[in-house]
Amino acid sequence: MMKSYPKNQKDKVMKKLMELSSQEDIPIGAFSQLAKEEGIPKATIYLWNHNVKVEKQRQSIEKNSTGAHFAHFGHRIRSFRTV
Repeated sequence: MMKSYPKNQKDKVMKKLMELSSQEDIPIGAFSQLAKEEGIPKATIYLWNHNVKVEKQRQSIEKNSTGAHFAHFGHRIRSFRTV
């Protein structure tokens, strides 16, 4: 069973992971250092980092598909008007 962490601690770590994941080159040992600073196992940090990546991808897909969806309707409206 996975240990649960206080919400404020997890939020703080997730924010740091989002900051790290937005960098072009993540410094070597950054996750190990974060785990050590927070007293959280490295495996948990890696799991949470995976969750950050998945969430970013989901948001990107939603953003792109919404734009494409509206663009598609815009095209249909323009086509409809010319008929």
